[in-house]
Amino acid sequence: MSLKKNKRNVNDTNQRKKILYRYYEKSLLEFHLCPLKIFIYDKILIKVVLFCVLFYFIVVQKIANIIKNIFNPNKKFSDKWIVMTTINPPNKTIDSLLKFLDNWKIVVVADKKTNDDNWKQFINSDQLFYLSLKDQYNLNYRILKYIPTNSYSRKNIGYLYAIHHGAKEIFEINDNIIDNFKYLNWKDNKNIFDRIIVCNNHNSKMINPFSYFGINDIWPRGFVYKNISIDDNEYLNLASSQVKLNPLVYQGIINGKPDVDSIFLLTRIGKNQNLDINFSEQNPLFYLPGNYVPINSKNTKYLYDVFPLLPLPTTTNKKISDIIRGYIMQYYSWRYNGGVIYLSSDAYKKGYNNATLSDLIEEKNLYYKIGELLDILKDEIFYEINEPIKLIINIIEKLVSREILGKNDLKMYKAYIKDLSHFGFIFSSTFQNYKNINDNDYYSKHSELYCKDVLQPKV
Repeated sequence: MSLKKNKRNVNDTNQRKKILYRYYEKSLLEFHLCPLKIFIYDKILIKVVLFCVLFYFIVVQKIANIIKNIFNPNKKFSDKWIVMTTINPPNKTIDSLLKFLDNWKIVVVADKKTNDDNWKQFINSDQLFYLSLKDQYNLNYRILKYIPTNSYSRKNIGYLYAIHHGAKEIFEINDNIIDNFKYLNWKDNKNIFDRIIVCNNHNSKMINPFSYFGINDIWPRGFVYKNISIDDNEYLNLASSQVKLNPLVYQGIINGKPDVDSIFLLTRIGKNQNLDINFSEQNPLFYLPGNYVPINSKNTKYLYDVFPLLPLPTTTNKKISDIIRGYIMQYYSWRYNGGVIYLSSDAYKKGYNNATLSDLIEEKNLYYKIGELLDILKDEIFYEINEPIKLIINIIEKLVSREILGKNDLKMYKAYIKDLSHFGFIFSSTFQNYKNINDNDYYSKHSELYCKDVLQPKV
């Protein structure tokens, strides 16, 4: 019995040793793994904290800003915006805008030469928003990567800023123009005139608006020279209710020193001579689709559907970029059954003829490239494209391949369209294929209102 008992005790002791050894091994292993567990737990905790921080800044603050913009009386959102760029301090143009246009908001885009201190008075303004270079880069727009400094194309940032903050109409004006802004206070953009003069040229497809407004021996910057002496235009005097087209671009003529090119200044006006050209008052001049006219960036209003073509090219200079943009925009506007309307002057610019041969050289692409640009836009390859983004990119690619624009412009336009999409811009469903159809499809013919006579401009 004692022998068996001793064996049992020895077995129990061995069993206890094994259990203790296993427990020791487990404890030792857990001791070694403890830092690893702490590291893993800490890493998870850091990720949770980072997620909460990012969620706060991305979601919570965004919601807070939306609520703030809804209830804040000084909110930045408006459907009417004025876009300017300047290197100068505030002047009479700014004073006039602030005085007469309470229902419009203004964005002023600075450049490298602009002195920010001159604009500090507008820090708390709820009507004028000044964007310094630092402010611009803080916007994080995609196009910022492709917009150079010391460039007129910095105005593109202002267009996006306006669209980002609710613009349905955008007006641009140079800071050296005095304007009475009578065309900006309209409540309705479509039926604002009793009568409209619809113009057409079956041959050259170029119509000089200055001739219609009373002065024949003058032409706008960007006009194709071979058409200057052509005067076979047709004018139809119609009631505005007869016109089926939608004005999408309103171009205001400027009295005093209008928007003319260096060839006109060097050949028709004496050096340092004061320009004081005054155009006559006429009914608005509406261009039928297929007819082109230069559009400048000095006194012009744009409606929502043409916003995708607002960017000024970056690879051409100031004297050419708005003209190239304007011709492309006209072609694009026809896809929305729209067009360009020229208005009697509501603005004045004082100025002297200070044109030089250097100005002539800067404008050389106006003389050599604009005709080529219009030939490109006639290419039937664009006619059947029924997607607005595809049409824009195809046109820009073609202009880059023909060296009318540079490669940076293609990147800029693509970035601009992505920015528009990010802001929720909606391309209208009325976009259509462009084709040559009968001019009568653009206006209705009621016998009591229709006038077949060619209108003779008042001189």
